[in-house]
Amino acid sequence: MLEVIEKLDVARRPMVAPESDQRAGTVAVVGFPVAVEFASITFLLQQGAFVMQVNLVVLALSIALSWVSAHHFGLARAAVGSVLAVYLDGMVTLRRIALRTGIPFRRLQDWRVLGLTILSAALAAALAWGIAGRYFAASGPLDRLIVGGALLAAAYGAMHVWCGMGRGWLAAARNPEHGT
Repeated sequence: MLEVIEKLDVARRPMVAPESDQRAGTVAVVGFPVAVEFASITFLLQQGAFVMQVNLVVLALSIALSWVSAHHFGLARAAVGSVLAVYLDGMVTLRRIALRTGIPFRRLQDWRVLGLTILSAALAAALAWGIAGRYFAASGPLDRLIVGGALLAAAYGAMHVWCGMGRGWLAAARNPEHGT
């Protein structure tokens, strides 16, 4: 995403000296947060009408899927439409950003870290659910909730550390110039 922001930053300035302009765009991006909302990037690309159309289609799809899921599989499955809508919106928006900026789709995200994060979350949730359900089945719901939440947080944190994700903040915190 930083590459997209760099292109936007460079594209918005008058082109006087390409080399100095590119360096200035890179320096300006350093202060940006790592996570950038996709819709904001599309608005900067002047794609507001596109975002509105996508949101209307995704909303209709989400309502329909949630309705069908709730009626056929129960209330617990009503979130299927919302979850699929979030993923569909993200993929369509990323595709549009890739087309408008000329940056390949595969370079818009750190797909490896994203996949590891999803895998870690799923494994941690399965572990917490299994242990809380097996060893604390006779306990009250609040006890299972507390134990499951603590197990989920501990397992997810351990997997994050084991996979080497999220170490950038530690290096930034050790930097004496951080925050200046």
